[in-house]
Amino acid sequence: MRVGVYVGDVPATFGGAFTFQQDMVLALIECARQSAHEFVILGTLSPHDRAAAVAAGMTVQELPGAARWRSVLRHFSGIVLGNAKLVLRAAGFKSRLDRLAERLDLHMLWFVTPFYERTETPFIYTVWDLQHRIQPWFPEVSSRGRWEFREHNYSQVIPRASVVIISNEAARRDLQLYYQVPDERIKLLPHPTPSFVLGDLAAGVGEQGKSRLAAPYVLYPAQFWPHKNHVGLLRAVAWLRQHRGMQLDIALVGPDRGNLEHVKREAERLGIAQQTHFLGFVERSELLALYRGAAALVYLSFFGPENLPPLEAFALSCPVVAARYAGAQEQLGNAALLVNPTDPQEVAEAIHLVVTDAQLRTRLLEAGLRRARAWTPLHYVRGVLSELDRLAPIRACWGRQQTPIS
Repeated sequence: MRVGVYVGDVPATFGGAFTFQQDMVLALIECARQSAHEFVILGTLSPHDRAAAVAAGMTVQELPGAARWRSVLRHFSGIVLGNAKLVLRAAGFKSRLDRLAERLDLHMLWFVTPFYERTETPFIYTVWDLQHRIQPWFPEVSSRGRWEFREHNYSQVIPRASVVIISNEAARRDLQLYYQVPDERIKLLPHPTPSFVLGDLAAGVGEQGKSRLAAPYVLYPAQFWPHKNHVGLLRAVAWLRQHRGMQLDIALVGPDRGNLEHVKREAERLGIAQQTHFLGFVERSELLALYRGAAALVYLSFFGPENLPPLEAFALSCPVVAARYAGAQEQLGNAALLVNPTDPQEVAEAIHLVVTDAQLRTRLLEAGLRRARAWTPLHYVRGVLSELDRLAPIRACWGRQQTPIS
């Protein structure tokens, strides 16, 4: 089959989404020549990655500018116009993506991340979370029409996907509870450990990669969304100072998504503003140094069912304290201390243990390294390729321009 790999235009400031997408492209480049399928990358790649993709026998097709925002506008217009768009499709009018798929002779699409454009071409779709259904009170999944947008998107996309990729059994339960997807159309592929913490870049940091922070600190790399629960970490560190006499700084990495000022005010209120460092978006080399210099990663997001930073910390020998979200035990096992993210004392006691108990720290680091190496981007892509192999004889039953006769 000729497979279109939809990567859109996810910028580096999108954090985990950018990391995951780039890893998928690089792993696919490594696997492409061993596959029976042809691949067309739909989206923007760096000059280096584009050259590598072409050298691996793939085609790269740029999408028109601002494809992600065009997609958002199309979905909102779909909500508004509803049946009118259905009439147009029934009359034979094709979406932009279907016209492109026809021109490029694509038999199947793979949406690498949850960004999506309407299509009637068979596709594989990745679902990372359904938190708008599980925790709809958070403004990032509910305000300004976001809940309706996400629900309209998922209710249209998930039921018609040829394969839905999810990360663990917690995600499977959510998918089947809210969208009734049968088991045979679900592919479970755990999030891979990002390649930049496993490869040459991580090895090259070495002793030269020193964190900019001198004092003992805990690290939390997360964009400033309310669900990331930065406030929970601030309260835990304040509790440690008051009740255990432990002075720890906090390194907060990530761009503002509307909640930064609230977090700053809370740090002032708790009297730990001098201990709290707002570092913004940092380059990967600095992030690696921050992981290696940290007393612990403290990851208190309310959202699951998986998260990438604990895997990054595992690979870089940084002990992990993480929220006990649905799916956390499956993903992290015994390699992290799991805590109630709403209980500052429980979080604080876990941090205290990781910092002061050398035996526990060693056990966590060893278990973390094993877990980080167990699932790589190559494992993930090979899982997708196996689904393409399974679907190929089914897709061979009709041509690219097949239109049923009424």
